[in-house]
Amino acid sequence: MRTISQAAVKTLEVLTQNLKAGQARKIDLTDGTFMAVHVEHLTENTFSVAHYFLQNGDLCADPDMTFHRTADGAWMPTSITQWAGFRPAMTFNSDGSIKGFYTGTYNDCLSFASMWMRNIKAQQGGLKALRAATV
Repeated sequence: MRTISQAAVKTLEVLTQNLKAGQARKIDLTDGTFMAVHVEHLTENTFSVAHYFLQNGDLCADPDMTFHRTADGAWMPTSITQWAGFRPAMTFNSDGSIKGFYTGTYNDCLSFASMWMRNIKAQQGGLKALRAATV
């Protein structure tokens, strides 16, 4: 099964570096020109990356992608939530192992993740300040 691009992996590694399960961080290395990036370490192998905005007093995530990090360090998109709603890309067994894929959504998420991680890296100044702060 295909996983996200190596360039996207590098960005995700920086975004999630040193986050333990249950922890989160907000990354805003710009002058407010671009939306901050919110990263959460949800479970042992699951991470969320999102942009949030305020609409009518409600905090809305758009997009919010979850990723599964495999034991060998590969990253796989598991779902995406956008204005159109939640779309799962894969399902899991009760023990956390991968059960199956929604092939169309999975492929869409692979493409989106590559483009989005490239944009996040560019918008956040190459993430140089984050690399320096977390190494």
